[in-house]
Amino acid sequence: MPAPDGAGGGRDVAEFHEELGGPRWVRIAGVVVLAAAVLLTGDAVVVEPQNYRGAGLIAAIVAVVVLVLLGILLLVVRTTTTVTRSQLTIALAPVWRRSMPRSAVTAARVVDVTVREFGGVGYRALPAGRRGLLLSSGPAVEFRVVEPAAPSASSAGAAPGRVYTVRTDRPADLLAALRRP
Repeated sequence: MPAPDGAGGGRDVAEFHEELGGPRWVRIAGVVVLAAAVLLTGDAVVVEPQNYRGAGLIAAIVAVVVLVLLGILLLVVRTTTTVTRSQLTIALAPVWRRSMPRSAVTAARVVDVTVREFGGVGYRALPAGRRGLLLSSGPAVEFRVVEPAAPSASSAGAAPGRVYTVRTDRPADLLAALRRP
C-alpha cells in the first residue's frame, strides 16, 4: 500500500514502507533502565541526600540524564525502510538514517538473517563493505549498492560497492519494490 513520502504534489511516493519496532527484550531493557534512573533519583533526593554533595551530585545528575535518554531510546528505537521511485532510505530511528539512489542498487535477494551473524542488533558494520540493519532475526533482503560517483573500495576480485542486509517482515514486497523499473 503506497504511502506518501511527504506532502505536496510532485513528491516521490513510497512504493514500500515498513517500520519494525524493537523486540520485547529491548523494550523491557528500556523500562529497567528508566527504573534505575528513578531509583537513583529517589536515593539522591529522598533516601540519602547527604551523600550527594559537590561532585557526587553532578555525577548523579549526569547518570540520571544518561539513563533517562538511554531508556527512552530503547523504548522508541525502530528500523525503517522506504523505497520510492528514486530513493532507498534505511534508518535506525531516531539515531541513524541513510538514503541512496534506488538506481545504485545493482542486485537484491531474500535471505534469512540472525542477530548472531551480525554480532548484535542495530546498524552493524562488518568487514568487506557488508552492513546490517536489524533488531531481530528473521527474513531480510540483501542488496548491493554501488554509488556511481564513488570509487570502489573493495578488494581485488570482489564485486564493488556495499552489501546491505535489512531485516523485514515483508521481504517479497521489499524485493519487488527494489526491482520495479
